[in-house]
Amino acid sequence: MSGFGIAAIVAGVTFLIHSFVGSRYVVAPLLAIPGLPPISRWMMFFCWHMTTITLLAMTAGFAWGEWGVAPAGLGAMLTGLAAAFAGLCFYVCLRSGLILWRVPAMVLFTLITAAGAWSVFA
Repeated sequence: MSGFGIAAIVAGVTFLIHSFVGSRYVVAPLLAIPGLPPISRWMMFFCWHMTTITLLAMTAGFAWGEWGVAPAGLGAMLTGLAAAFAGLCFYVCLRSGLILWRVPAMVLFTLITAAGAWSVFA
């Protein structure tokens, strides 16, 4: 199995954690905040589901790359996207004081980036 296969597995696991654990422990409490302006509430909800779709697309794209039928550059693009998400998460952790290794997105997007980079630079 190449790095793209590992990236597909990690992206799939991230999708599942995001969808089933995150929805319960992140989205539900945010939606329940009284007094949150409607635009903030529903744009957060929108962004959450954009991430869900992106993780599913990353899973499929990396799997496609593992099977050797992906268009040239798709794996590199998805690896870059995962790196951008890891970088953004790093910034958010620094800005908020969150501990990096205790934030699932930080760990999982870093692992996706490393696995994808293994195939891109092999």
